[in-house]
Amino acid sequence: MRSLTAQLLEILYRDPNLRLAWKDALSDWILDGYASGHALSSLALLGYLRTAQPEVFWRLTDNPPGQRRSSLASRLAPHPSPSPPFWGRGRG
Repeated sequence: MRSLTAQLLEILYRDPNLRLAWKDALSDWILDGYASGHALSSLALLGYLRTAQPEVFWRLTDNPPGQRRSSLASRLAPHPSPSPPFWGRGRG
């Protein structure tokens, strides 16, 4: 069985709905921090997504299409998520 990190990266890079800029930013972050041979942990990856790319993080945890993502999302977010992501709210 592959690691959670490998599963997350596969989902992110194969998702045709994710903008190329998001994938490029993720690639840059991985290359900048982990090119020296340090292992990329799923916690570090999720932490990066939650802070630097929250839209991508919420896509993984809140709107998983398909059985594979559903089981993965349940591992990522076992508790109900907080309020809807910021882009769903009107500007005040």
